[in-house]
Amino acid sequence: MPSHPVVLALLLSLLPALAPAASPLQETESPPMAAAKKWLALLDQGQLEQAWNQADASLRQTNELGKWSIELRRQRQSQAAVECRRNLELKELDNPDRVEILFLTQFDDGQLVGERITVTDGEGSQPRVTAYRSGPPLPDRGPACEQ
Repeated sequence: MPSHPVVLALLLSLLPALAPAASPLQETESPPMAAAKKWLALLDQGQLEQAWNQADASLRQTNELGKWSIELRRQRQSQAAVECRRNLELKELDNPDRVEILFLTQFDDGQLVGERITVTDGEGSQPRVTAYRSGPPLPDRGPACEQ
């Protein structure tokens, strides 16, 4: 009869073979999601002019950089570092084709904000942010940070 350490070693050697393979969808993120996260990272770092310049022309036409920056800071309700952010929802919309992504963001000072980013194919079919809105989080969406 095999000893317990031998059985344990055998079982441990089989675990990788028994584990389910990662889905390709889990490993890659959609281009609109990647564009939204990259753009939000610029906001998080206070690089508002760079975010403005990377946004689609349709966003830049609605306001001038100075006014947009002031309004953005007011809407976000915090200038603290981002503690965590969670994607709550992704909707594909038609006419024109675009993706709307809702995030729940928590800042280091405890402030929570809901951030809605609209992304569409821009110049050269590169996803570009066409709209950004933020406001109070919906109360039934759970925490931003995973416990």
